[in-house]
Amino acid sequence: MDTYHDGGKNNELDALKTEFAARLTAAVNEPLTLGNTDTYVDDALGAVIKLVDDVVAKYDAQPGAEWQQLGEANGKEHEDAALKHFGLEDVEGILRHLDDKASQFAVIGQVIAQTNESSDVFVPPDSTPVPQATGSGTGMEKKGKQPKLENLLFVLMNDFGIDPDDPEAVSIVRGSVNTNMMREEPYYQVTVPGIDKVILVCDEYENVTFVFNDEWVREQVSANHPSENEPERPLTDYTKEELSKLIKDNPGQGARIMATKNFTANLVNALKGGFSQQKLDKPVDTRYLRSLKDLSPVPDGYVTINDIKEELGIDKKSGSMLQKIARELEEQEKITIGKYRNKRGF
Repeated sequence: MDTYHDGGKNNELDALKTEFAARLTAAVNEPLTLGNTDTYVDDALGAVIKLVDDVVAKYDAQPGAEWQQLGEANGKEHEDAALKHFGLEDVEGILRHLDDKASQFAVIGQVIAQTNESSDVFVPPDSTPVPQATGSGTGMEKKGKQPKLENLLFVLMNDFGIDPDDPEAVSIVRGSVNTNMMREEPYYQVTVPGIDKVILVCDEYENVTFVFNDEWVREQVSANHPSENEPERPLTDYTKEELSKLIKDNPGQGARIMATKNFTANLVNALKGGFSQQKLDKPVDTRYLRSLKDLSPVPDGYVTINDIKEELGIDKKSGSMLQKIARELEEQEKITIGKYRNKRGF
């Protein structure tokens, strides 16, 4: 008796597996930018949920599919069977990972909402006078906002392992604004001892973010005052012109980060001490939603910081010091730091 193999169905299944796998990768492969910070996790979560719906629909559309008559019953088993059929058994782990990132953003939101406020204006206006409204009296157009502070705190959590909710690890103070300023949003001063950085950041459009070496600021800038009778002048008292001049005169101590599409990558590099334009523009992987399974395993001869902390049994505070030492060694080009998963897969 003649027999034949129906390769058409297998070809269709393989094509769908490829399509669905590509969609899953794309959903969690977006880099973090200023433009997507507010919806970063929600966008990925929506894409994954839509994918699962489409996978189940394709699974159910097969002739004789056993789930066609079950309706909403056995929903999880139904989804699991469909995902397994199309080779997407890691979706549940990805959803857990997205939930973890959503929790991080929730913590960041709470931290920002509870930030202490200073009565002082941080980064006061330059000498340029504020334009006065004339004519119709309709006033000036209100500027929009960009989530730079939220972006910064997320980067600290994910690239440096720094908890913004730990007051010993991160100090955040909100400055004030007054009515005779063009700027309507305040600057924040964010101090991160573990990486020796102090950051001045404002969420309003067209406002530059400044990153400095904290120890240098304390020893060379804040302590610099005209006479013994005058108090020290804090960094927050400097105008943008003065801050820019500090950076120009001391290129190894700080950087200006413009609110461009490369903001997040530039910020990561600056926080690592890469203040020159060449170092600021160094490529950085800011795809924070990828599952750890997507990361390459630790190469031979490398070890993760978490592995070191676990091996030595050191506490959280000592772990921050370990990370600081590692960053300093990287700045001196004595070690190379990358993103890898450890031998246990995380």
